[in-house]
Amino acid sequence: MQNYEIKFLLALLDTVIIETIVMIFFVKKIYKKDMEHVSWERLIFAGVFCSFATIPYLWFIAPYFLPSKALLYPVGEIVVFLIESVMIFFILRIKFTRALIISLSCNLASFLLGMYVI
Repeated sequence: MQNYEIKFLLALLDTVIIETIVMIFFVKKIYKKDMEHVSWERLIFAGVFCSFATIPYLWFIAPYFLPSKALLYPVGEIVVFLIESVMIFFILRIKFTRALIISLSCNLASFLLGMYVI
């Protein structure tokens, strides 16, 4: 396996873990009263699914359209944040503003911690 693919798998694992933990924190601690209807199963599914649905595009597809890393990181992360917001909105059945806040927090945490870990 090539070095890039190994880095991708590590980034995917880190992202799934970090974003799922952040999402659980927001749903079960920050917005606890408003999100009592969100089950643990749905919450964990959302954390895993969002990462698996967006990271491959960011790592393997986006570089063909945004060959400059100066464009890839900001544009790619913004697109991922918006797409994951929509997925979180539909999967967790929550207000869209909450989905935006959760997605932004998850992506910011995984981006910053991911740079440190990887």
